[in-house]
Amino acid sequence: KKLTEISYDEMLELASLGAKVMQSRSVEFAKKFGVVFEVRSSLNENPGTIVKEETKSMEAVVVRGVALDKNQAKVTLVGVPDKPGVAAKIFKALGDATVNVDMIIQNISHGTGTPQTDISFTADKPDLLKAQKVIEGLKEAQRIGILHRDVKPSNIMLTTDNRVVLIDFGSARAQLVSHDLSRSDLMTGTPYYVCPEQISGQDPDQRGDLYSLGVIFYEMLAGRLPFTGNSLSDIFDGHREGVVPPLPATRARFEPLIRRLLAKSPQERFATAQGFLEALETIAPARLA
Repeated sequence: KKLTEISYDEMLELASLGAKVMQSRSVEFAKKFGVVFEVRSSLNENPGTIVKEETKSMEAVVVRGVALDKNQAKVTLVGVPDKPGVAAKIFKALGDATVNVDMIIQNISHGTGTPQTDISFTADKPDLLKAQKVIEGLKEAQRIGILHRDVKPSNIMLTTDNRVVLIDFGSARAQLVSHDLSRSDLMTGTPYYVCPEQISGQDPDQRGDLYSLGVIFYEMLAGRLPFTGNSLSDIFDGHREGVVPPLPATRARFEPLIRRLLAKSPQERFATAQGFLEALETIAPARLA
């Protein structure tokens, strides 16, 4: 349906979001000097749409126009502590990295103890890698209080300059039904990499992410997953009760790290990613051989 009139601001919004009808700078110039102009089709002589200052009649329309921008990416940060200053710290870091954030959505707080929330924002796709760099790795995530809760190989990216980056903070979370038959909650995670407490319906902290990292580390060293099975029940039972298979003899020196990373109780694991890195450095200061 053709619009008979539209405000400068609405036209500018449509132009900036990809409607391709007008160049954004032209609309800004017309608004600045109060120039009323008409947008018409080049294929016929029919009246077009008048672009002018907003009037009261324009405010009665709920939806004026729709535009599609395929160059946008959505990022969701899961389990962000809902307390003053945390969100500001995140978006200040993004701003310092010149990431142009557009729409921001914050969910209602949830959880016991320190309330947590999920924060989503959109950004231009070219800025996505910069955003990932800002929210990089478990160490930084833990420092500002973010839990990833879905650490797995497909969420770990190697950049062209050989940096390892942790990506996808919840933008494409897999939903799995808890194996605890007394619960019908949905939980976040991937079965081969999920921590025991998350399977039992508890709310994991950063040590849950370290357990997932331990599964990946074991997979790198042994060439196989520590716990597999023909069903979710088999895999979950392995995480909660199974004994971690020993590493190959050539990798035996990493056994203490693996046992601590994959401990069933969070209290027996490393408290932070930094603690794990320091322990790893004492065993393999240069590289894994």
